[in-house]
Parts: sequence; structure tokens; C-alpha cells
Amino acid sequence: MPAKKYSHINFKPTAAMAKAAERGLEYRKKGGGGGLTSKQAGSLGIGSGVSRASSLKRRSNVSPQVVRRMKAFFDRHEKNSKIDKGKKPYEDRGYVAWLLWGGNPGRSWANARVRQMDAADKRAKNEGGLLPLEDLLSEVKKGDTVSYKKNGKNVTGKVVVPDGRGPLVGIDPSGPDEMDMVPEDEISEADKPHLKQYGAPQGSKRDKQLDQTQADLKKAAELKKQGKTKQAEKLKQKAYRRRERMEKKELGKKSFRNVQRKDTKNESKDLRRIRSIIREELSKKTKATLKKKAEKRGLTPGSVYAEYKKGLAAWASSGSRKGMSQHQWAHARVNSATPSKPWAVVKKSKAKKKK
Repeated sequence: MPAKKYSHINFKPTAAMAKAAERGLEYRKKGGGGGLTSKQAGSLGIGSGVSRASSLKRRSNVSPQVVRRMKAFFDRHEKNSKIDKGKKPYEDRGYVAWLLWGGNPGRSWANARVRQMDAADKRAKNEGGLLPLEDLLSEVKKGDTVSYKKNGKNVTGKVVVPDGRGPLVGIDPSGPDEMDMVPEDEISEADKPHLKQYGAPQGSKRDKQLDQTQADLKKAAELKKQGKTKQAEKLKQKAYRRRERMEKKELGKKSFRNVQRKDTKNESKDLRRIRSIIREELSKKTKATLKKKAEKRGLTPGSVYAEYKKGLAAWASSGSRKGMSQHQWAHARVNSATPSKPWAVVKKSKAKKKK
């Protein structure tokens, strides 16, 4: 378990790191080298790239000590971040080892976590005293849009400058004549601007609805962990209904223009469909459509189903273009996903493509 002073830090590897590690293991198997096994590493008294890749692939939480070890590895092997000229990826053992430790996403992740840990270490030592400016800025930077509580209400603003009296951050909520000093641990980055194509500028009604949906889904996940399954599902249904109403309203506007997709034209809009989405169940018809897409593009059906489910979840938790239904958004994600994209989970199939 990480020390209490690190309780605010997320030590779970990202999906991009897991993908890089998985690719590293595949290259190692194909090329016969790169990275050390646990036995080899143990004899040298250093970390094993193979065991690290296996852990990253599972996205198991990484201990603070291992995070520092990862940073040290990336600092030492910077030259291995690129493939040597004239070699294929699996032939370059240094590059394979780089991937086993999480690749470029792992380097960025480890550097960020070490900065956070260093700031927490100094904060613990200097409790009640002065903190260096760069330490206060390690987690919340000048210009970041953040949200915080003020007089019992959620307020958003931009970080102006941290305060030298302690772990306080100066935030400008409404103009240059007003600034609030807020404890850093009371600041939330949940209100970061949504993507421009979602049509939800900060402070708008749509922005607030999307933020509330994210908060409800996060709370539902916490309730599920506590064993309160019924409460969790009820809150999820509430969040999904809100999203349904939002896009239905956009569809009803005279100014809205949208071409209905063939693969979503018979989509049901009753509560049973919402419940099936929450349980991550797919209808036989949807599975058949996705299977055809998988065969045509040379992908495994299972990975396409998983990508589709991610699209369903992203529609609710992150947002979408105005007027797009959940199934349209999920199909759009599947259509744009390729194994080479870091955010995608689709995988190539060994079977031949169907024409």
C-alpha cells in the first residue's frame, strides 16, 4: 500500500502503457530477445522487464518504489525509445525492452508520478512551512481550468498563481479583481473543457449536464465497490436517462441535421435497452453487425465488441456530438478504431479478411 502522503496519486497504469507492454512481449517472443526474465534480472540485482510488462498488461497498481525504478530505467535508456535504422521493431532488443517497461506512455506516466511524489515528500517535511513555487505547480499549473467549492456551491476558475504560505492555489473565478486562495487538495480537475465537437462550452447547460453525468457514474462505481449494487445501478440509470434526454432534445431542434445510420435505425429507446447497456450486454443483432465489421476489417470479434462497449460508456461519461445516440457514437468509435491507435482495443485476427 502506498504511504498516506501519496493517497491522492493514481498508481494504476494507463491503457496505452498496457498496450505498449503487450506489444513488447509479442516482439520479444517473435525476435527472441529484449528485456530480462525475473531469473536473469535477479542474478544482476535489477528489475525484470518481462515481469514488469506482465504487470503493466494487467494494469495492476504500481508501487511508489517501482515507479521510481521505471523513471530511472527510462532516463538510462532514452536512446532505445526509437528503433535502430535498418531493423524491424522485434529485431531491436533495446526498443523491445523500452516497450516492456511501458514505452513512451510509460515514460510520461512515470515522470508525472515521480513529480507528484517528490512534491508530496516535500510537503510532508515542510508541513506548515513555506513550499517552493515549482513544487506547488507540479500538480496544478498556471492557466489550468479547475473547480472548487465556494459558499457551498461549485465554482470554476483558472489557476493564477500558488501562494507561498503553504499548499494553497490562487484561482481567478470571475475577473482580475477577484482571486480565491484554495487548498490544493480541494481542487478538482473534473471540470476541464469538453472537446469542441461536443458543443458544450464551459458554463453552458450542456457542459453542466455532462459534468453531472460524469459525477453520477463515478459515484455509481464507488457504490458498486461498496457492495451497494442496486443503488449503483439506479444511479447509472439516472445518468443514462439524462444523456438520452439531452440528445433527444437536440434531435428535436429544427436546426439539427443528421443522417440516420443503417446500423442504428432500428435502435430501441426503452428502459430495457438502458439496463442492457449498463450490464454491458449486446443484442444478437448488434453482435451480428459488429461481427461482419470485424471479418471485413480483419479484426477479432471479441475486441470489436469490447471497443463498442467502450463507445457506449464514453457516450455517457465523456459526451458526444450533439444529437448522436449512444449506439451511433459506439459504432463511430468502432469504425475509426485500428490496432495502431493508442486508445483502441481492437486486435488483428489471424483469419483472412472477408470481402
